[in-house]
Amino acid sequence: MPFVSINGNTFPNLHHDNRKIEWNSGPMYEMQISCSTVKINRDRIQWYDYGTFHPSRLWRRMPCEPARSALCSIVQDSPPASVLVFPTGPVEVPVDVDQLQLPRDFSSFMLGTAGLHCNRPTSNRMLSFTDNSYEISMCDLVDGNFELVLEPDNNLLFIRQRTTDSWAIVALSVLSLYLFIKTCEHFIQLVHGKRPCFAHGSITLPFVVALFSLGKLAFAESLLIIQEEITLQVVCGAYAAVHTGVHLLRHLRRTDTDDASCGSDQGFFSSAGAAAVGPLIAAQVLLSLELNQTIDTPFLSIYVSLFGLRNFLKFLNLVNIHYQRETNPNTKLLKTLEALADIFVFASLIGIGVRVAADSREQYAAEVVGLCMISILAGTLLHQVTLLHLVQSEKIEK
Repeated sequence: MPFVSINGNTFPNLHHDNRKIEWNSGPMYEMQISCSTVKINRDRIQWYDYGTFHPSRLWRRMPCEPARSALCSIVQDSPPASVLVFPTGPVEVPVDVDQLQLPRDFSSFMLGTAGLHCNRPTSNRMLSFTDNSYEISMCDLVDGNFELVLEPDNNLLFIRQRTTDSWAIVALSVLSLYLFIKTCEHFIQLVHGKRPCFAHGSITLPFVVALFSLGKLAFAESLLIIQEEITLQVVCGAYAAVHTGVHLLRHLRRTDTDDASCGSDQGFFSSAGAAAVGPLIAAQVLLSLELNQTIDTPFLSIYVSLFGLRNFLKFLNLVNIHYQRETNPNTKLLKTLEALADIFVFASLIGIGVRVAADSREQYAAEVVGLCMISILAGTLLHQVTLLHLVQSEKIEK
């Protein structure tokens, strides 16, 4: 998604690279007339060329009409009141804040956030004896931690106050790092032609993450603002929950023979080969959505590449299984269904995640081609390296 960073220590107007942002001309004006949604927080101005805004109950909806020298103006006719949103000129505030005249929707929102938040001496707002209106400025983003979404075509403004839990961020970050380490361990085992052993960190933990994500989405409001991102969250959550749930049931009904083949070369082409890599990556996507509240992160390409690599490797293994006459027909059917589920998730990551995160259609097309080529080439290389290792192991045993 295209974005422009904001200087977080320049008040009261919004600045980019020490230049004041103008709304009625230049790039920001072109952005408003060409995009569907504009999101503004303390760090950046981000706009969406693809995707549908999802207005959950966390957002307060207000009409916001175009205004000169401002992003827009929240207007109320009776009694007359208005709020300029990010004016480009001087920002004024009444000497007596009790005399403020605010639109009803905005007033109720401010009461829900414990009132005015611009109380720092460096907010650079001018005191006025004649103006009783309020103007949203940079200090509302920094001190109040406000987040705004504008739909220019509908003249609608959505506003909410973001809350951050530092301990939750630390916990989710550590969990993401742990799952990534487990993913790397599984790939190392696959390179050596060995079937990954069952581990709660690789199966049970992604299962819990998937249930947590789906449960929070069902019983609480999603912090994601694009409907397509919520759809991707549901796809990854359902995939990880079902995939890991099936392997948990298999683990409960395991046999000594299954345990013996765990970690051995003979189990590479078995039904459990590369079983946990997909859910591990899906769980990391879910954690990334929870942490960043958007799919547009630098890790997206890594997740898609690893998932595509793993999918193509499983496809080559599936071809080998179908050529083996001694393979149980039920196993062939199950592995085929798993491959179809993997392809659907991979297509969702490409068609939703990469599309939402792309800055333009040209960039999206280039990224799709690049990710598919990486997946095919890396998957083929990993398959050949694995076969070579298996051949060398058989020679050593003979």
